Amino acid sequence: MFGRLFPPRRGMRVGVVLFEATARCDNACLYCYNTWKLPGIPAPRELSTVETLDLFRRLARARGWGRPHQITFTGGEPLLRDDLETLVAEVVRLGFPTNLITNGRRLDPARASALVAAGCRLFEIPLLGPDAATHDGLAGSAGAFEGAVRAIGTVRRAGGRAVAAFVATRRNIGAAADVARLALALGADGLMFLRFNPGGAGTRRGDDLLPDPEQIVQALRALRAQHRAGGLPVSISVPLPPCVVDPRETEGLGIGFCGAGTDRTYVALAPNGDVRPCNHSPTVLGNLRRTSLARLLRGAPYRAFCDAVPDECRDCPDRATCRCGCRAAAEACTGDVRRLEPLAARFGRFPWRDRSGPHG
Repeated sequence: MFGRLFPPRRGMRVGVVLFEATARCDNACLYCYNTWKLPGIPAPRELSTVETLDLFRRLARARGWGRPHQITFTGGEPLLRDDLETLVAEVVRLGFPTNLITNGRRLDPARASALVAAGCRLFEIPLLGPDAATHDGLAGSAGAFEGAVRAIGTVRRAGGRAVAAFVATRRNIGAAADVARLALALGADGLMFLRFNPGGAGTRRGDDLLPDPEQIVQALRALRAQHRAGGLPVSISVPLPPCVVDPRETEGLGIGFCGAGTDRTYVALAPNGDVRPCNHSPTVLGNLRRTSLARLLRGAPYRAFCDAVPDECRDCPDRATCRCGCRAAAEACTGDVRRLEPLAARFGRFPWRDRSGPHG
């Protein structure tokens, strides 16, 4: 018995399915948010090529708001799948634009050319610092920096587009502008600023990796100045709650907030077909092999995820925009999606709760 079904939320549309192609990875990133790195959660098994293709065809048969606009391949490290090019080609044939999130280590010219030919339109490659010591230290693997730098050039020569993903932690955030300049010199098309958002293995490293508001603001100002001087366009893909960072600090930079239950809804699809509300969330809504995505998103577990509001956020004037930061990170760190997300819990100021003045 699936349980009570609710009508789809007003205006909801599935924008992106993040397909976690494999749980395997050849890096050991300190900030890794894969949910199977949480205690007590086993790594999901990998479906065969035929079984995986069936998942995509199920998504393609959906109609209306429940049919995704895009499928993005992530992991683990998706290039560890020998059938990746086959999977990408079928996704594109089914009418889905597709991107690839990869650490780049295995992206040689042959595979890059094959993926571009299959229809992969964008490659997201981490660039964690301006040098090997910084990058490899955070990636937990020697040679990771060399692989990422090489991959950006390889993608460009294959005719693809590459964006550099800068995961901003307490250890490397001061090098944000240097990373942007390096990415520009390598030929990247943009820079994604992803402040460290604890999840998976990263839940054990909050004290070590979580940047403070002043560090974030200084990095944003440096990136904005770099962009205005002719540098790369910058997008902010992990929420920056207004109770932590003044929204004026993000002016001129593309910023996004949680899309769960909106016209920008995205979901995570595990290698075994399990569907979760977000790649940070350990909540399994069900399995796509047995239940349609639309039905899963009409179920009580997804509704509870979307409706969760921490007490501190209830009277916030920015709640409709901020949408309570990253509720999936709150769930990963505390086990409760209704708790404050980690950055706001550590540094948030909530003057609407105490009119005598802000407190954190």
